[in-house]
Formats: sequence, C-alpha cells, structure tokens
Amino acid sequence: LEKNRDTLSKDVEKALSHSQNALVAALFSAQISTTGTFRVTAKSRKESQAATPMRKAVPTVCSAFAESLQQLVEKMSACRPHFVRCVRPNGAQQKATWDADLVRRQLRTAGIMETVRIRKLGYSNRELFSEFVRRYRTIAFPYHAEVPATKASCERIMKATKLSDYLIGNEKVFMKFFHSDVMAVQLVQALNAYLFVQNGVRRFIARNRYRKLLSVARAQAAESSSLLQFISASITPIHAGFESHTKQDETNDDQKKPWLKSLREKETKAEKEALKAEMKAAEKAEKEHAKAEKAAAKTKSKETSGGHVWIREENLTLRVGPLPRGWEKKVDPVSGRPYFKNHETRQTTWVDPRSAAIRKKDARDTKDDELPYGWDEAEINGETYYIDHNTKTTSWLHPRLLLEEKKEEYERKQAEVQGRAEEHRLLLKVYRDKRTKLEQLRAAAADAQELADIDERIAAVDLVILRELNELNQVASENKPLKQEIDALREQFSRKKYEDEHGTAGALAAPDVYAIKHEDTLPRLDTAKKAKLRESRRTSIFSFGKKK
Repeated sequence: LEKNRDTLSKDVEKALSHSQNALVAALFSAQISTTGTFRVTAKSRKESQAATPMRKAVPTVCSAFAESLQQLVEKMSACRPHFVRCVRPNGAQQKATWDADLVRRQLRTAGIMETVRIRKLGYSNRELFSEFVRRYRTIAFPYHAEVPATKASCERIMKATKLSDYLIGNEKVFMKFFHSDVMAVQLVQALNAYLFVQNGVRRFIARNRYRKLLSVARAQAAESSSLLQFISASITPIHAGFESHTKQDETNDDQKKPWLKSLREKETKAEKEALKAEMKAAEKAEKEHAKAEKAAAKTKSKETSGGHVWIREENLTLRVGPLPRGWEKKVDPVSGRPYFKNHETRQTTWVDPRSAAIRKKDARDTKDDELPYGWDEAEINGETYYIDHNTKTTSWLHPRLLLEEKKEEYERKQAEVQGRAEEHRLLLKVYRDKRTKLEQLRAAAADAQELADIDERIAAVDLVILRELNELNQVASENKPLKQEIDALREQFSRKKYEDEHGTAGALAAPDVYAIKHEDTLPRLDTAKKAKLRESRRTSIFSFGKKK
C-alpha cells in the first residue's frame, strides 16, 4: 500500500497549505492517518499558516490497527448497517450447479435454520399501538372515525380480523409472521368496500342532477316549440296581406308605365348634368391644389439659443379654409414664428389646427422630408432635429426612421420575451401535471395523516404555479411601453377622439409646451443618436433637413 501511494513532495504540500483559497489550505494542513484518511480541522488559514510543524511520532502496527478499528466503528455508528451472509451453491465453483446437502449444512452451521424455526414459533411482527391503529383501523372502525391508540382499539381490530395466536401487551401488538399478510388483504377489501359505497353515492347524486337538468331542458324545448308555433300562426295573415298588396302594385304599375318612363328620363338627364358639374369642380380643385403644392416652401425662423425652426408654407387658408371659431394666429416677436391661440380653451400652440386635414397621421405614410401631423423640423449648431408637439419630445431621427427603429427594437425584444415566456409555460405544464397526480393520490389516501401530507404538497405546488403565472404575466407585459410608443407614431392625431372629449365646436389641437411662455423648456436632445442619424442618411434614399 505504501508503494502504491501517489505522494507529493514536502515543498508542494507546504506551498498548497499556504494557498489563498481557504479550502485548499485546510485540506493540505490536515493530519493524514496511517490508513490514508485525513480530517479537515476548523482552523482558519491564518492559524494554519502560523502553526509550527510538529514532529510526528513513529507509527506502529498496533497504533495503525487501533486507528483503523476506531474509524470503522465511527462509520458504522453513523449509519444503519445490514449484514449479508453468502451461501455457496456447490464446492466445485461451477455455475448452474446446486448441491442441496452442501447448502443445508451451511444453513445449519450458520444457525439460519434455527433462526427460522424460532421466528415461526415466536411473534416476529411487533407494532406500537399508534402505528397499528393508524394502519388497520378501517378494518373494524368507520373510515372517518377518530380511533384512540389504546389496547381496547387494538383488541377490537384483531377480533374483526378473526385471527388467533396473537398477544397484546402494554404498548405493542405481537403477531405471527403471516398475520400482516392476512390483515393487508382484509384492509384492501375494506377500502374497496368504501370505494364501492362512494361510487354508489356519487352515481345517485349525478343521476338526480341529470334528471333536474333534463327536466329543465325539456321545459325549455316545449316553450320554444310553442313560441315558434305562435310566430308561424301570426305570420300567415301578414304574408297573405303582402301578397295581395303586391298584386295590386303590379296592376297599378301597368297603368303608370308611360308616366314612370318620362320621370326616369328626367332623372337620368339630371344625373348626367350633376356628374359633369362635379367633374369640372374636381378639376378646378385639383388645379388649385397643385398650385398650392407648388407654392409650398420652407422658411427659416430667427435664430434663438443657437438654433432655428423651419417654417413650412403649406397655404392652409387656400387648401383648407379659415381658422376654426375661437382661434387666432399671432407671430412671436423673438423667433418670428407664427403661433395659434384658442380664446375658448385658453390654449397656445405652435401647431396650426388646420394642418390635421392635410398632414399624414401615420409616420409610415410620409415621403421624402414630409412630416406627419404635429411635427416640426429644426436645426441647432448645424445639426437637424425634429420636434414632436404631440408627445412633447425631440428626436435626431425623422419620424419615419424613428418608427422603423422602434419596430426593429420591439421585434427583437418580443422574440426574447416569447422565449422566456415559453420557459415559464413549460414549467407551468410540469407543475400542473404534478398537481394532477397529487389529486389522484389524494383520492386514494388510506388515512387522515396521509391525506394531510398530500394536501400540504398540493398547497406548495399551488404556490409555485401562482408564482410562475405572475412571472409569465410580468414577462408578457415588458414590451407594452415600447408598443405604446409605436402606436403613437402610427396615429399622431385622432380627430374622433378629440371631438369625443372636447366637442366639435372647439379646437383641434392639444396644449403645447412649446408655446410662447415656454420657449426655454425645450427637452434635451439625445446626442447618442447622432451617429445613427448620419448612418441612416448615408443608406437611405431620402434626404432630410434640406435648406431652402
């Protein structure tokens, strides 16, 4: 054994005992016994480093044997050992060969035959009153009865089994080796009898419930049939009256055919003339619209705080009409920008309420440098940015590119959310299957103790299922704010929603934080998006922020 040991040099052991890892230092600071085992003490790393090596005593055969025997006793005391005695089937060490005399001699020599005979003569099964009553009480007592763990209860159970040759002591019941098998069969018979009665009661309850439902359904069917008959009887005279009126109308039509023909010719002529007038009006409006589109341009406002806003000349008076009632157009003396004031609601805004009729509501529908409703283009220090008066935010990206960016981010995050949600769904399926199995075990529980244990396990599984459901709902709602931002870019202005809240006679725009009194409250621009803006300008076929 000494020769086969893979020992380390003293220098390596000393280096490892001074390791920064506390576990490694404790392992290589432990004392190794002569049998090859060692114990890790509770010394700290500093104590193991500071300890002075002591000179080991010279091991002897007696000390090694005593230490090995002590370790064996400690291991056996810490567990529940079982001894296995082997019996040779033959003396020639051949397989599939049975020497009955040899086996009999071994059994007699080992005392096994005597042990079996003593076991048969004595009481091999010995159970405490509490365990005996808990296991076999259904043989002599009702299923839900509270049976005390007493000598009288045990005596009653044994009499119910009709067994003999048993003894009942002060705390235990002494039975023969075969009594437990007989009582197990009787216990199964008692449980089957309870199940049979339970099935009969459930069948009786279900049959009564079905009869009540069947009677209600038949009553409803009878009422429906009587209602249909009443409707059929009521419709018959009405149908006859309709047929008589139809015949009378056909007779009158034959008499009025010449008059109807002339009337139809007049209507056809009037329709043709109205169509011609409508086509002329459409052509005129189209020409005026094209003229207004051609005249539309951008002008630069006065510079304030190192930046300016591009004012779009959209000719709204020609294309839409005058301002709604209560609105007034004014000019800001500082920046030269026009702003609009509603005297009814006392609101001031940079957005012309009439632009809702010509601007796109969805950022996806815009083309080139066209802006959706409520957006303005501006510059600061030579960099173009965009102002959203609807959400009171600014962006370095055009609304269309901003929408595409948010959509890509949403799709990426939604894929991650779906993967995490699928993991939670799989866990929920596993726990629900486990709960179903526990419910089946609960239905076949033999006593109150087992029933209480199963109920406790079911409650624990329910808590885990509830926790997984909460986590699933939380994961599913992670992308909700980003989805709302995308919806806002797709529908910047809802005329119907505004009219439902404020009526049709008022303004068409919401309050604006960029009005005259709030000129200095411009939100900060996200400078981190400048690089992405430049990249989008290189790859996009559109051009943004062109100066006039």
